[in-house]
Amino acid sequence: MPEKQAGDVEVAQPEKFLPSAWNLLVSYVRALCRMGIAEDRTVRLVFARQLDATTHAWRGLVPLAIVFVAAGIAALWGSTNRPGAIAGALLIIGTMIWGWRVIPTRTADKDLKEVARCHLICASLVGIGWAVLCIALTAYASREQIFLVSLVQLALMAVGLIMYVNLPIGYFGFSTPVALSLAITSSPVTLGGPAVSLPMILVYYAIMAKAAVDQSAVFAEAQTSTSRLAESELARVEVERKSAEEQARRAAETRAREAEQSIAASRQAEQLKRASLLELGAQFEKDVAAAVTLLSQAVAELDQSAAQLATIGEKSAGAAADVAERATAASSSALFAATAASELGQSVGEIASHVDGHAALSDAARMLASSSSERIHAIREEAAKIDDVIELVDGVAGQTKLLALNATIEAARAGDVGRGFAVVAGEVKALASRTSNATADVRAQTGSIVGQIATASARMTETAGKIDEVAAIASFIASSITQQRQATLEIGHETNQVADHVDDVRERAAELASGAQVTSSLARAMNETIAHISRQADTLRAETAGFLERIRAA
Repeated sequence: MPEKQAGDVEVAQPEKFLPSAWNLLVSYVRALCRMGIAEDRTVRLVFARQLDATTHAWRGLVPLAIVFVAAGIAALWGSTNRPGAIAGALLIIGTMIWGWRVIPTRTADKDLKEVARCHLICASLVGIGWAVLCIALTAYASREQIFLVSLVQLALMAVGLIMYVNLPIGYFGFSTPVALSLAITSSPVTLGGPAVSLPMILVYYAIMAKAAVDQSAVFAEAQTSTSRLAESELARVEVERKSAEEQARRAAETRAREAEQSIAASRQAEQLKRASLLELGAQFEKDVAAAVTLLSQAVAELDQSAAQLATIGEKSAGAAADVAERATAASSSALFAATAASELGQSVGEIASHVDGHAALSDAARMLASSSSERIHAIREEAAKIDDVIELVDGVAGQTKLLALNATIEAARAGDVGRGFAVVAGEVKALASRTSNATADVRAQTGSIVGQIATASARMTETAGKIDEVAAIASFIASSITQQRQATLEIGHETNQVADHVDDVRERAAELASGAQVTSSLARAMNETIAHISRQADTLRAETAGFLERIRAA
């Protein structure tokens, strides 16, 4: 191969140029369509700043865009496809309002991909709205109006670059519909027609897209470098801070060791001094404690004796009070018993009188029962005689009935002459039958009366026997009541003597209670003296302990 001369110009080979151009184009397209973010913290922070810058630029142009849409429709209203223009304007304004509410002003703590997606949707819809509006404005317009609208479309692509210089995907979504509408509207007014306008629009679109990608990359690189530099500076400051802290820690440790050594020496001297003081204090505590212990033992024994004396006094007073109370109760009971015995004697006398009366009444009842029994026996005999009379009447009735029958037979023989006699004979026969029936009833009633009289006689006899038994019991009760009355009188006499003795016991118990109260008063005075001595001993012990504590603390 011939060697390359110094003056020769190197010519790019076609087989090398085309792949490199293709790779460059692919990289630009990838950068243009980038929405994803890396996991690196710095890259995420830079992308968040790009989104914030894009949002700020977009919000600044929204009011101007709304005013421009309204002015364009008003200026070209006569030569405009009105439904299309209104639809495009509504799409632009509605999308801007939606984006104003949805897209946050700060995205540091938001989902970055979601915010970028919202920007892309908003940019695409606004770009489509501008495309529809521009096509509608040029539907019936003149060449001058079409040329004016084409200039507006070129300006819109430049505005899209300004808004989305930090987000190329947003520029792609906004400028692509505008570029397509520019190709449609500019063909009639371009020299050479679509063959000239389309390549020019494509070149313009590519230049704008490349500018957006390059500016975004420059911004990202600058922000990344700034962030890296800031992180490096922070790391350096952190290293210097840690180094200074380490040096300060070492110096502090050195000073602490020196202070510990000095403190150890002072502490050793202090310990020797305290040891001697503690030894002296221990001996003092031992002597004082022994004296206080002896005093406490004596006070305790004296306190115990006083307590026993007080207990004995209280028990004696209680026992004396109890005896006096019981004596009073016994005296009252004895007097009550004497009164009750007297009343019982009177009641017994009255009962004896009633029993005597009851005995007399029993004798009278017995005599009356005997007399009644005799009268009932006589009535029974008279009733038996009535039965004989009834038998006689019954026989007469039978004879009368027989005679009436014979008379009836004779009257029948006599014929008509004896008819009246036959009637009389029939009535006599009927009367005899009624008499016979009445006699039977009287016999039955008489038998019943006789039976009842017999029963009454038997019961009367039994009653007389019971009355005799009651009279015997009443006589025995009268004898017993007489004996009980005598015993009751003796009980009343003895009860009065018991009441006199109980009064003597009550007087002795009162004297014993007075002596017990004096003993209790002496015991309480002794307890107060013992308590005062005990408090003095406790004070001495506490002061000794405080003195020793001060010695130990020193």
